[in-house]
Amino acid sequence: GGQTLVAVADGPVGVDLELADVVVPVELAGHPSERDLDPRWLWVAKEALLKATGEGILARPPETFRLDDALTASALVVTPLDLAGGVAGGGAPPAFVAALCSTPSGDSAYA
Repeated sequence: GGQTLVAVADGPVGVDLELADVVVPVELAGHPSERDLDPRWLWVAKEALLKATGEGILARPPETFRLDDALTASALVVTPLDLAGGVAGGGAPPAFVAALCSTPSGDSAYA
């Protein structure tokens, strides 16, 4: 819904942001071995990873790989983002699920 998340880093970087009340079917987000994890978190983490690697979701659907395996292979890390209070316009911000994917030692920032 009209939100933008931008990340800047000195290496590969990817971000993803979804409203927390969006329903993500676990079959679309998680590999069969990940079905006990929060599908919203898996979705944003895998989207951020696929953006950082340049693969994209069409080339590598989230349900076809395990997040931990992909992070190990790519030498990247995924960090959950706390966006509370980060929405302009006053009032209580919507609840978001968001992730940043970058190199473990790289400097990165998001806004």
